[in-house]
Parts: sequence; C-alpha cells; structure tokens
Amino acid sequence: MASSEQLPPDFEPGYGTCTEVTPYCPVQATIYGSFFNLPAMLFFSILYFLLLLAHLFFGIRYRTFTFSAWIVVSGLMEMLGHVARAAMHFNPWPMGLLSLQICTLLWGPTLTAAGISISFKHMVHYCGAQYCMLPPKLIPWVFVGTDIFSVFFQGSGGIIASVSSGDGDTTSGLARAGEVIMIAGVCFQVANMIVCSVIMLMFWRKYRQSRKVGDVGGQRSKYSEDKRGDPSVRTKFTWFAGASSFAFGCVLIRCIYRVAEMAGGWANPIMRDEVSFIILDSTMVALALTALAAVHPGIFFPSLRKIQIEKDDHEAHVAQAASEKHAGDSSTDEQAHRPK
Repeated sequence: MASSEQLPPDFEPGYGTCTEVTPYCPVQATIYGSFFNLPAMLFFSILYFLLLLAHLFFGIRYRTFTFSAWIVVSGLMEMLGHVARAAMHFNPWPMGLLSLQICTLLWGPTLTAAGISISFKHMVHYCGAQYCMLPPKLIPWVFVGTDIFSVFFQGSGGIIASVSSGDGDTTSGLARAGEVIMIAGVCFQVANMIVCSVIMLMFWRKYRQSRKVGDVGGQRSKYSEDKRGDPSVRTKFTWFAGASSFAFGCVLIRCIYRVAEMAGGWANPIMRDEVSFIILDSTMVALALTALAAVHPGIFFPSLRKIQIEKDDHEAHVAQAASEKHAGDSSTDEQAHRPK
C-alpha cells in the first residue's frame, strides 16, 4: 500500500496505511520506534514455553487445577506476546501482531497475580481465617474476584487501543480512550495488589503474635495440626510462602513499570526503551513463574491440591455436623434434667 510511488499528498505512516518498512513507512514511525531485539524475544518465548509446560505438568501431577489454570494461561499469554514481538523484528507494521502483543502482555501478569492470590486465599484458611481482618466469605472476592475484574478492565482497554490505532492516528479520541482504560486497569491492579499485601502482612503479624500458633478462641488451624504430625510441613510452607511473596513482588514491580510506561502516551520515551521493558516486564514475570515452578504448591503446600481441598472440606463438614449434634444433645439433656 504505502510502498507505491503514488502516495496522497497528506499521507502519514500508520498501522492503517503501512504494511511493511519502506522509505515512506520507516520503523521510526511505529509506536516502538525500532526493531525489537530478536535474540531476547526468542529467549523469553522459549523460556515461557518451558515454564508453561512445567506448570502444566505439576498442575496435572499434583491436581492443583485452579491455581495451575491461571498460571498456565499466564505463561501462554507471555509466550504468545513475546513470539509476536519476535515476529515484529522482521516487520513491525502488521496490526495483528501489534494487537496480539499488546493484549497478551497486559493479561499475562494479571493472570499470574490471580494465581498467587488463590494461593494466598488458601494460606489464610490453612493458617486460620480468624487471623485475617476480612470475614471468611469476603476472602475469595478480595483476593481473586478483584483480579478477574482487572483482567477484563485491562483487556477491554487493550483491545480498544490496539484496534483504534489501526487508522494510523494513535492520538485519536478512541485510541486515547483505550489507553486511559488500560492505564486505569493497571493502576487498579497496583492498588489491589498493595491492599492484598497489607492484608497478608497484617494477617501474618497477627498470626506470629498469637500466643498459641493456630489457636485463637479454641480454634486450632490445619497448619498447626499438620506441623504436629510432620515437622517438615513448617519448612515447606515457609518456602512456599516466601516464593509466593517474591513472585507477587515481581508482578507488582512490573505493574508499576507499566503505569509509568503508558502514562506518557503512545510512542513515549519509556515505551520506546526496550531494555527497560526486558528488565522490568519480561524478566520480572519470568522470575515470578520460575519461583512458583521451583517451589510448587503441589510439593510445598499440599493443601492446595484438589483432593486435599475436598478432604479438608469434608472434614470441616463432619466436624460442624458433630458440633451441632453435640449442641443438640446437650440441649436435650438440659431439658431432661430440668425440674418439672
């Protein structure tokens, strides 16, 4: 299209008017201003593929289906995003590749955060929900529900921004609206992650300060019981808690970087600095997924396994039924011994 020698006088290079790099459509006119680093993009594409396979294997092997589903899809998103950027090294103008890498690299880390939030939710119940400032019924909504909202928020913004930029004008009202939605989505995720971090820190502080581990008001936690039966439980759980916190921190760093990257608008200096993207986005998410694979909950936090969750739920149901029966028997005995 733009390679033709007969161009309109008002021609401006853009994703709606250019199909390849030509003197009329230089790479400098793209959003990123240069060709992506091919070796780096191929490296991360392969790394995320291997991490995807590792989490898929562990998820099936240890039946951590819910946790692994989020993490596996996250790895898939990251792999596709970096493959798209690798392809854009040869031609940075295809609109499909631009849209693919924008959306997948927005969704990937959010899904990682959602997977970690699921583990946080189970850690709270495992150590004792009585230590958490939130009511038990709100824990899954705060830790997981907000991440799901963030995924749709950022995704819709990414789709609007990437599609609207196809007219060649990234300063259009629709493109700007999509960008604002994306920024708002990432800001929401940052705020959400900070709130979850504060909740977990307060939970852990209250747990550590308790006189009896896992015993508040006569309620003994599953963690306390497991430690009594197997001393290695404490070491494994500590490792998993540390790995989850590290991964959560890596994703938070990436999100803060993304806010700064998008705040300046399309083609701003931070967005065009590929080195900062590689360090603060690609590497941070890769470290998070690597930590979660190296210290997988299937090995270090068995309570996250599906079969264990079902067993714990059954035991809790039996205990509750026994407690209600005991209360009913006590009430009957009182009435029997009450003077007539």
